[in-house]
Amino acid sequence: MALFCAVNSKNQPIIGLLREGKNPPDKRVPLSPAACAQLMQLWPGARIVVQPSPIRCFPEAEYSEVGCEINEDLSACNLLMGVKEVQIADLIPGKVHLFFLVTLPSANPTTRPYCKQYFKRASPYSIMNC
Repeated sequence: MALFCAVNSKNQPIIGLLREGKNPPDKRVPLSPAACAQLMQLWPGARIVVQPSPIRCFPEAEYSEVGCEINEDLSACNLLMGVKEVQIADLIPGKVHLFFLVTLPSANPTTRPYCKQYFKRASPYSIMNC
């Protein structure tokens, strides 16, 4: 659903892959270079912008080889994807964010204040997978 809400006026998604900023660092990725290539092949005109990261399990060169852009600035992206929750300061207001967050208060006591701040800044279409 988030992908369909996150398209530009030409019905083309611009997907941003966030650098993980949570400690401890996480090497996982929301999309592998192969998955990016498949997505761009299935949806001609789709663009994927990858934020540089020194710890990601795939080097930027592999993303570049399949046609992804490497750029620190993800402000042009309609959909921002990450693995762990995005730091509040790094949220881009009005953008759709897609990431995983443990929301059970017993598992993570900082979740409730985080969620309140998150929903003040993020798009109402954003999805946190619990």
